[in-house]
Amino acid sequence: MLGLGIWGRGRSYAAWAGASSLALLAVAACAPPSAGTGNNVFAAPRAAPAQVVKPHDGFTLKEVQDFLDPTGSTQDKRPLSGSPGAPSGPVTKYWLLEPTATFSAVSQPPPTLEPLAHSPTATPQAVPSPTPAWTPTAVASPTVVATATATPVQQPLPTHTPTPTPENTPTVTPTATATAVPLAVELLKTLSFGQLVFSVDISPDGATVAAGLGNNRVELMDVESGISVDRLRDHKDTINDVDFSLDGTRMVTASDDENVILWIFQNQWEIDRQLKEHSQPVNAAVFSPDGTLIATASRDRSVALWSVESGLRVERIRGHSQSVNDVAFSPDSVMVATVSSDRGVKLWNVGDGSFVREFKGHLSPVNAVAFSPDGELLATAGDDDIRLWNVSDGTLVRVILGHEDRINDVMFTPDGETLVSASDDNTVRLWKVSDGQAIQTLVQHTSAVKGLGMTDDGKTLVAASRDMTVSIWTFTD
Repeated sequence: MLGLGIWGRGRSYAAWAGASSLALLAVAACAPPSAGTGNNVFAAPRAAPAQVVKPHDGFTLKEVQDFLDPTGSTQDKRPLSGSPGAPSGPVTKYWLLEPTATFSAVSQPPPTLEPLAHSPTATPQAVPSPTPAWTPTAVASPTVVATATATPVQQPLPTHTPTPTPENTPTVTPTATATAVPLAVELLKTLSFGQLVFSVDISPDGATVAAGLGNNRVELMDVESGISVDRLRDHKDTINDVDFSLDGTRMVTASDDENVILWIFQNQWEIDRQLKEHSQPVNAAVFSPDGTLIATASRDRSVALWSVESGLRVERIRGHSQSVNDVAFSPDSVMVATVSSDRGVKLWNVGDGSFVREFKGHLSPVNAVAFSPDGELLATAGDDDIRLWNVSDGTLVRVILGHEDRINDVMFTPDGETLVSASDDNTVRLWKVSDGQAIQTLVQHTSAVKGLGMTDDGKTLVAASRDMTVSIWTFTD
């Protein structure tokens, strides 16, 4: 049995580029890069436009701005494609042409991805079909029981050879493009909630799923039966985050109603305390690994630290110029990392709220953050890329590309070898931390995947989607 666990937002675990000239190129209806590194990024279009953008000799491409969501709002409240008010026409993407000594262009057509021999489709990545690839089994509940096979992603081999990096230039490790080896992942079942699902967590013992819904409700479902066991209606707006404590006896929820609620289980879930300090919607709320603190992040541009025991605010952290979209504790509970719509990633001391360092490089709002289990790496996600940073000196280690839309959540597995990410491209993806290799793509949802959760034993993964469902995946031999 292959067991994976999670270290990142929404979960607390105790065990766990250079020349001087630049040129700007605007390209209509192009998507962000699908593979590359921080200093060696090149792109192939998603939908086969008339002209392919290719790297030029001595230059690389990287995205500098995406006006699809200029407000940088942490919650994607835009109408769904095709609905009234939805954006229309081509989206203009901007790309930076940057001279570099670390890239040699090779004149050749864009790479062709060959499907894996056992892939159920003729494309290298599964695309949701109008006809489900699974047969639902009726049960005495709103739950749909299904089986599905996650599709691994095969990527082209590199067509360039990096040259030595100058001594004073930060080194960025290229993202690997070797053929991925899939993990054994199966879809256990899908729980239907009848409302947009914005956040999710699963209890440490794997018995209960808590979903934060768009109708102001937190709903808890029994995993085995798929039956709703409780509905918490004390919030007055969308539930943006939900997190179980390590022992499963407490839960914290954050909402657009500017309120944070700490719940305690005593035969049933009851309000323990309401944490009211923020003046705008609260985007994230998480327990510290040692269980003594709660960190909350808000659109009021601040982070608050709370004592679980007393419910009192013990620290207030300010330093971002726009909404703070996510917050994560270090494994030793000594530091917190924050990410913001101002494109910033910052590290702070928990004890006195003092600033430690900033990680610079994101070119769009940053939505998610997570520490590696050993505390040495920090993963941040914005737009369609994941960046790995060295916590001790703030240097960029690696850029991981592959998602086709904004990334909403990211987490490490407890061994520190795998990253899991959720995106508006309707997929959940698994990545190898050591080289950025795409391991596997889980395709089940028909709308944006907003959040992730995993059991303490690492055997069960949950994903929340705007298609009103939560998918439950199991890792097997």
